[in-house]
Amino acid sequence: METLKESILAAEWAGYHWAQQHLDATADEVEDACEAYFPEHMSGVLAYAFERGWAMAREGKTPQPINPDQPSVPTPH
Repeated sequence: METLKESILAAEWAGYHWAQQHLDATADEVEDACEAYFPEHMSGVLAYAFERGWAMAREGKTPQPINPDQPSVPTPH
């Protein structure tokens, strides 16, 4: 089972990867993508993390690794 921290980092990475394909997305498009990625438990925390990952990609930054022992970039869910 994922910890809350792992879930948050996974949501950031999902937003980051989504942003690679949608860098000029509107706020509404980002919100729709959040709901598409996390429909069964649309937690505000995960939605925020997704949007933060999207913002990081726009700024040329990457989220921290989910598992510090494996620093490679995770792939989307």
